[in-house]
Amino acid sequence: MNIAAFQKVSLTDFPGKIAAIIFTQGCNLSCKYCHNPSLISHCIDENVDTEQILSFLEKRKTQLNAVVITGGEPLLQSELYSVIVSIRKLGYHIKIDTNGTLPNQLHKLLQTGCIDYVAMDFKADNAKWPILTGNIDLYSSTLESLNIIANSSVPFEIRLTLAPQFHCNKTLYSMAEILKKFKDSTIFLQTLSGQVTHDISWKTREPFSYDELYSINKKYFFEFSNCQIRV
Repeated sequence: MNIAAFQKVSLTDFPGKIAAIIFTQGCNLSCKYCHNPSLISHCIDENVDTEQILSFLEKRKTQLNAVVITGGEPLLQSELYSVIVSIRKLGYHIKIDTNGTLPNQLHKLLQTGCIDYVAMDFKADNAKWPILTGNIDLYSSTLESLNIIANSSVPFEIRLTLAPQFHCNKTLYSMAEILKKFKDSTIFLQTLSGQVTHDISWKTREPFSYDELYSINKKYFFEFSNCQIRV
């Protein structure tokens, strides 16, 4: 599996778990606000050895209890399932971060019973999604993936990374309307990292403040039972 980086511990990336993080190389989108732009390319200078990661996880079973697999887009990796099985055999809980553009792969993975949590990005409505992601074909796939995770038995969250000027009132209203059928799910509103972006012009955008996200929540997501703010 093409692994670009490995983080040995995180207290924030898997709810209620102490996790290690595997960052896979390669993504099928080119989001302007991406905070890991080095992971977009499918080329990799130096691959992190999978066996070394498994060896580390074997030794840390008493300190860690979960592994997050993120990217890039991890569902692009042909060896993803075999790596997950190896991690699962060590007794770890597993979380997958996905952009939702590969519903068939997502469905198959959830059917294995090896996934304990899914975090999926919902980036924009159909009007703004191609502008943000650089892709005009995969928006409908994200809607299919939302239905897949909502109809599975696996706990999940839907993440909305919002950017001033781009996520205008019209777009926010449209996104909320699309997500209303998932209004009892866990939704997170978050903003730009403010440090690194794929499109350098987005780096100068001032991220939404907590108060601004709170106002967005109250205005557009007031019907949602578990819409939270993450900053």
